[in-house]
Amino acid sequence: MLLDASALLAVLQNEPGASKVISKPGPFAISSINLSEVITKLIQFGVPESKAISTLKNFDIEVLEVNEEIALRAGILTSYGLSLSDRICLATGITYSRPVLTADKIWLKVKHEGLKIILIR
Repeated sequence: MLLDASALLAVLQNEPGASKVISKPGPFAISSINLSEVITKLIQFGVPESKAISTLKNFDIEVLEVNEEIALRAGILTSYGLSLSDRICLATGITYSRPVLTADKIWLKVKHEGLKIILIR
């Protein structure tokens, strides 16, 4: 399972949808770009930098680097009007053939072979 930043934040902050993420079978992964988005949000929410980093390092999740294939796929997905980090997440899911967990309902409009989107709320 590939986590969008919104799905990981739901778990870390015990938000609606967290139980749906936790109930899914692992292992979990996240793109390096989406991990950056998560730590950005945690710091914006007032979590001290050291606590944010230690929380993420203690979470059992594989971090997938953004490579050329993912970058190209993300560029191709531009017609859907999504942010770069959203497109990176979707492109990572397509590249690694992993279902993507997200809270972003707008992603359901993305139709691409091999892409499976699971809403958490």
